[in-house]
Amino acid sequence: MADLGADVPFGQVAAKMKEHYGIDLADGAPRTLTERVAGELTEADCLPAAGSSNTAERLIIETDGGMVPIVETLAGTADARQGKRTHWREAKVCIAQQQGEAVPKAGVTMGGPLEAGALLKRLVEALGFGPKTQVHCVGDGAAWISDQIEELFGTQGTFLVDLFHVCEYLTPASKVCAPEDSQDWVASQKARFLLGQAREVVAEMKRHVEPTSVDDSQAPVRAAWRYFSNRLDQFDYPRALALNLPVGSGAVESSHRYLVQARLKRPGAWWRENIAQAMMNLRVMRHNQLWEAYWEKRWAEPLRRAA
Repeated sequence: MADLGADVPFGQVAAKMKEHYGIDLADGAPRTLTERVAGELTEADCLPAAGSSNTAERLIIETDGGMVPIVETLAGTADARQGKRTHWREAKVCIAQQQGEAVPKAGVTMGGPLEAGALLKRLVEALGFGPKTQVHCVGDGAAWISDQIEELFGTQGTFLVDLFHVCEYLTPASKVCAPEDSQDWVASQKARFLLGQAREVVAEMKRHVEPTSVDDSQAPVRAAWRYFSNRLDQFDYPRALALNLPVGSGAVESSHRYLVQARLKRPGAWWRENIAQAMMNLRVMRHNQLWEAYWEKRWAEPLRRAA
């Protein structure tokens, strides 16, 4: 039942249990059981254990955040139905894989950068991270990601800004830099980034930066120039391409849709924060192919106690 509850709305679980197994469930049973199973999971249940080898040559990691709908009951309210506050919390998905692997290992946290960094470290250690391992990270340019890569891996780690996010800055800037030929201009600048000419692109864009009298919200060239200028050491696409490493963060964005959004961002769904994290842990455990191992351990516990 928890397997179904991890995938579909709780209201649909009873019908599926009846359809597939002929079992009638009491109202609320799918939610109660699924949340109980999810809430009992530990980090060790959800994440791969540290490997015995530390000889991996190169590992690829990515992390990306997305918002989860959260509801909390306000203390001191007589009517719990009315005393509620809804808001959004960021869930950070972290993935790691050896070069050439099709399916990465994953983890999710609603904590901050330090928690996400610890999760990335745990994942690479499971994949054989050692003193000679090189770690390639690609992401959206958020400062906390590159800071964590430097802190965790030092000279063993490199951070590359996702090429898609480069284009997200180039596209609005093109309306100012090349208003009559904006699409070709974006394609040209993208090609220059791929050739390792980020500094030349930045130097050229500086000539088009809007006057200081123009508000930042109306200055796309200034935004792009500032973004690129502050990250000139994070655009080494020639190196990544030469080593057959990804230059886009599509893998982690896909993982976010599958691990988080597909279940937690359904229409009308709001979650208590602890339940949201527990449900994501449940989905992570299955993704990391630890579902069977978890239940084997659970079934063995009564036998050990009886012995």
